[in-house]
Order: sequence, then structure tokens, then C-alpha cells
Amino acid sequence: MSETGMLFDQEQDSVVWNGLRTFSQLPDWLVAARDPEHICDRLSHLVPEFNEGRLLLQKCDVGHIRYKEDRWTGLYHLTTCLPGENTPQTVILEGAI
Repeated sequence: MSETGMLFDQEQDSVVWNGLRTFSQLPDWLVAARDPEHICDRLSHLVPEFNEGRLLLQKCDVGHIRYKEDRWTGLYHLTTCLPGENTPQTVILEGAI
């Protein structure tokens, strides 16, 4: 291989590695969308039934976060129960992020 060809390959490798470094850390908004504690905290304040204590949010499991058809979505499995009851129910939400 010629010296010019080797330099071109090295430059291409550098461009590829620099591009990959861009994706080495998730953006803050995507990290928050995957954080069960953050999701529970936000839902507890934003959903009137949770905020007013008419429904208790016990747990949130974050499912698939994906990009499809020009938007990010996430699946959230919420474990809830009525005050004074021990029978949990699971609600599955799909949220647009």
C-alpha cells in the first residue's frame, strides 16, 4: 500500500472514531427517561391521582426505549395500588419522549 493510501486510511479511522465518541455518553434527557426513580418522581407530581393520594405509585420499571418513525418512545411498567389495599396492579404506559 502506498504511503498516501495509508494516510487516507488513518484519516478515515480518525473520523470514524471521533464520530463514535459522540455517542459514547447518552444525553441527559435520555438518561432521565431511563431512570425509574426520576420517572416515579415526575409521575407522582404530574398525575393528579398520584399527587392527591387517590392512587399509590409503588414502583416503575423502564422497558424498551427506542427511536422509531422520527420519535423516541419508552415503555413503563407502573406498579400501583389503592390506599389501604395490598393488591398491586401493573399498568403499562408507552410514553413519547
